[in-house]
Amino acid sequence: MTALLSLDGTDFSLVCDECGHLIPHLAGAMRDWDVVWSLFTLDGWHGTPHAVGPHACGRCVASPRRTGAISATLQPQYGLAGATGSRITLQVLSDDVAVVHLNGGLGLLDNVEMHAVLQDGPVVGRHLLLDLSLLRIVDTATLDVLMQARERGLASGRRICIVGASGSALNALRLLCLERFFPTFVDYVAALDWLRRRGPDQAV
Repeated sequence: MTALLSLDGTDFSLVCDECGHLIPHLAGAMRDWDVVWSLFTLDGWHGTPHAVGPHACGRCVASPRRTGAISATLQPQYGLAGATGSRITLQVLSDDVAVVHLNGGLGLLDNVEMHAVLQDGPVVGRHLLLDLSLLRIVDTATLDVLMQARERGLASGRRICIVGASGSALNALRLLCLERFFPTFVDYVAALDWLRRRGPDQAV
């Protein structure tokens, strides 16, 4: 869980994935994730440098578990994958590119399905375009799924980018300092050009 976004995407709280210790409303005082994490590590917080975690607070001496609270809910043994499909649609454009459309407000079951699609579905081996044009808000769980997909893609050279993100989604990415990992574009033409011409670590 770790950086838990507010419903409107303008604030976030820091959550320990081990004991659940919660420190709320950090954006107003500390601006963004990078500032928060640089200060809280001085107080003993430890874990991955990314906002989606996992992390543990200074009271939890052991390293945080490999998967955080949100990631644990996405595993197949929960039997939830495939229970809903109306908000996650997949479009295979070609041998090298697939598009995942995210529609409306995504809940737990939608994130479970998206995790399954991105991990085992027909997008594997293809560059990935995430169409967020119909996604009103983005939450920490959705960002966790997307970051996991990005990490898996790095090993195979798969590129991932975002198109059509709302102001709210862009603000959430900036607030949690995740925009550097997901190049964003306003239309498909620019996104497809980046996917096919540029490496995943290059800036837009």
